Amino acid sequence: MKVMGMEVSDLAAITTVLGFGFGVITLLFKQIVVNPLTNSIDSLTEELNESKRDRRELRNDITEIKQENVETKTKIRALDEKIDTHINVNHD
Repeated sequence: MKVMGMEVSDLAAITTVLGFGFGVITLLFKQIVVNPLTNSIDSLTEELNESKRDRRELRNDITEIKQENVETKTKIRALDEKIDTHINVNHD
């Protein structure tokens, strides 16, 4: 039997060869392009998550340092007041 001037078996063979060829091209594309790209994206995602954790820790550290700074300034003011009081008492 002929379809488009070719035997059905010839069309089946051509279809099989083309299907196999597209399968090989798809597999190669996946191995050469998609898999490395996926690995790079996964690696970048992990690095971004690590960076996010680092920034969170740094913000916490900054908050603690600011609180310690406030406490230190408060202590210095109290000491300054004691010194001023002591100086004023001794001069009188």
